[in-house]
Amino acid sequence: MSESALHMALTAALVRWVAERYFDGDEGRILVDCPEGHYSRDNPPRIGGYTPDVFANQMNGQGNIVGEAKTACDLENCHTRAQLAAFLDYCVQNDATLVMAVPWYAERLAKAMIRNIQRRRGGPPASVVVLERLSG
Repeated sequence: MSESALHMALTAALVRWVAERYFDGDEGRILVDCPEGHYSRDNPPRIGGYTPDVFANQMNGQGNIVGEAKTACDLENCHTRAQLAAFLDYCVQNDATLVMAVPWYAERLAKAMIRNIQRRRGGPPASVVVLERLSG
């Protein structure tokens, strides 16, 4: 599976998880940054200069969902750290949750990166979910 195909598979897993967890399986309420247009007509809003892979407004008074899919190679660069820091800041300020989809073998790295970014930025921690046991 090429990296772009892997990223698309991780994004699809992210969409399914958010739809099941928050919207009774309704994927139509989720904005997805997907050039093929498989999910929605609208792209997610930019957050801190970055576009997340997934964004969803929760109608029941709970915060928004910001979703990001990353391959193992994508995790290990400065762009990803800056992007995650922007998403974490948004989540704290807006009572939102960051949901990440990474291959199973990158779960620990993703969780460690999030902890490190949150520790360095200080303040209250953001709500974060790293999906587990995804193929890659």
